[in-house]
Amino acid sequence: MTPAVRGLHFGTAGVPDSTPQTSTLAALPHLKSIGLDALEIEFVRGVKIGSDTAAKVRRRAEELGILLSAHAPYYVNLNSREMGTRLQSREHLLRSARMGALCGCRSVVFHAGYYGSATPEQTFDVLREALREILSVLKSERNPVTLRIETMGRRSQFGSLDEVVSLCRDVEGLAPCLDFSHLHAREGKANSYIEFHRILRKVERRLGRQALRDLHVHLSGIAYNDKGEIKHLNLADADFRYEEWIAAVNDMNAEGLVICESPARTRRRRPQAALRNQAPEILSRGRNEGIISGRRPDAARARRKTIRRIPGRRPRPPRPGGGKDRPAPPPASAPRSTAGTPADRREATASGRPSPGRRGFHSRRSIR
Repeated sequence: MTPAVRGLHFGTAGVPDSTPQTSTLAALPHLKSIGLDALEIEFVRGVKIGSDTAAKVRRRAEELGILLSAHAPYYVNLNSREMGTRLQSREHLLRSARMGALCGCRSVVFHAGYYGSATPEQTFDVLREALREILSVLKSERNPVTLRIETMGRRSQFGSLDEVVSLCRDVEGLAPCLDFSHLHAREGKANSYIEFHRILRKVERRLGRQALRDLHVHLSGIAYNDKGEIKHLNLADADFRYEEWIAAVNDMNAEGLVICESPARTRRRRPQAALRNQAPEILSRGRNEGIISGRRPDAARARRKTIRRIPGRRPRPPRPGGGKDRPAPPPASAPRSTAGTPADRREATASGRPSPGRRGFHSRRSIR
């Protein structure tokens, strides 16, 4: 298993559209030029990179300080009813891990498969045995790549948070890829600071602190319906609250790779660079406003401060002089204010000027 990284590293899923040449080698210096330091190599349509090119990618990434991962082909379905499909899925994962190791990838992300006619429990058992066998082969080859099972956005696919975490507990060497946008689409939830915080706490509680020190995360905007994910969107075009996600990750002191899967990666719109560049600003603003503490809060504290932790919302100022429960009484010598009394309102109405009503300087006549 690869060693943990320090801090958060942001990158793209595949070669950005703004790269002058559409190749992984050309993408590496381009990512560096726009302030990113990670790349997920896309094997999603098949592992089509040669050994020589893989060695060049590894050397270039090391020179530039770019951290690499890979995504296995979409064709993987370890729970297929067809034995041939299951065997092909096994080979897809093994080939992705072998070529990923040559590229210098830390992890290989994969979709486990569909439930089909099986129950979630039956699917879990099938996947557990298949992945134990695959990881045993990689271990015998001394392959350092970590296989990461991804949380999925469609309800027909294996990959709820509980399923992924439970499988990682049962299969030695398996780790999660937390796709927060998929989790949001799967249930229509998981889109606030407190929910992001609970997800990270669950991962820490069930997989240990090391899991948060070596996260692999997918983020994007996402369209969804009652069946789950429809398609990925740009962050600016969706309802995913990634500022609150950054706040939760900071509070949990999480580290690892953050891969943005938003579809538009042009010169005019670079959501990945925007996410990377906005992170320090959000963290700085959060600390200044007391939203982000810089230390891990306990669950009770997180529940109490759900609203106050939202970036951009300032905490309510303390009441003058009093404690938390009651305001200080006015000084005895202070004259009683007559603003807003019936006499004042009658006088104002007669003179034609707005009267000082109880809820501001508007009479009923003025707001009709």
